[in-house]
Amino acid sequence: MTVLEEIIRNTKLTKKDFCQRIGITQQALNNYLNGRLISSEVAIKIKKEFNLSIDYILTGEKDNFTKNINFKEENQKIIEEANNKMNEIYYHLLNAERLKIKE
Repeated sequence: MTVLEEIIRNTKLTKKDFCQRIGITQQALNNYLNGRLISSEVAIKIKKEFNLSIDYILTGEKDNFTKNINFKEENQKIIEEANNKMNEIYYHLLNAERLKIKE
């Protein structure tokens, strides 16, 4: 089972409902389930919609650092924005590494 299949199963949504929640077509979902790399935009939508880390979405590795620490509300937005940017950079680095491996 892929990580994406696990996410869908854990959300207890149908594939159609999952697609609607993150704003993709069922064909796009099928492409991802069949091995196409998830775009950074879709990975970030999944992250935000289901409170998951980019690491987990792309690799299956769980990172609960920011979920287990209580931050002051005014700092939470700054932390979330920094985490989103870090996840986007990580996503691009991971994809670059995957492309190197395929070559």
